[in-house]
Amino acid sequence: MNPEASLATVPVLEVFLSSTIEDFSRYRLGVKNALDGVEIACFLPKSWVTAHASVVRECQERVQRANAFLLLLGHWYGSIPPDSRKSITHIEYQWACEKWPEDRLRPIAVFRPTLGSEADQELSQAAAEIVSTRKLNKKSMSSGSKHFIMRSVTPGMLSMNSKISTS
Repeated sequence: MNPEASLATVPVLEVFLSSTIEDFSRYRLGVKNALDGVEIACFLPKSWVTAHASVVRECQERVQRANAFLLLLGHWYGSIPPDSRKSITHIEYQWACEKWPEDRLRPIAVFRPTLGSEADQELSQAAAEIVSTRKLNKKSMSSGSKHFIMRSVTPGMLSMNSKISTS
């Protein structure tokens, strides 16, 4: 038997990694590298400031194909697509909860930095910088755009009748 042929039939575990992009870039790459090291495919949605519909559709398809969902939460709520009231990260989490609605052990993990930790301080500062930049650039954004809503993420925002603990 050809060993390469048998490897082709092994199903690949695919993880969808959801987070805001600007503030989590270093952490996202760290998670991806760790998963790549154990041969788990990790999809990292890219910046989607343009062509919202196609990127949102691709993210939804990837969540549906994924075997697991990882969510990284910080202080930046994220970008809100046109015609939505929720950030894309929040929507991705909803899709994951809808995909595994009744599973007792959902393949969903939510990670938040420990309050006051170095990561918490770094992410808080990054969110403040994003807010500052967005306020400066607000005049240059199209009038119908809701890309940059700023607020802190709290565990209550994730309530989806979920049994997942975010503490």
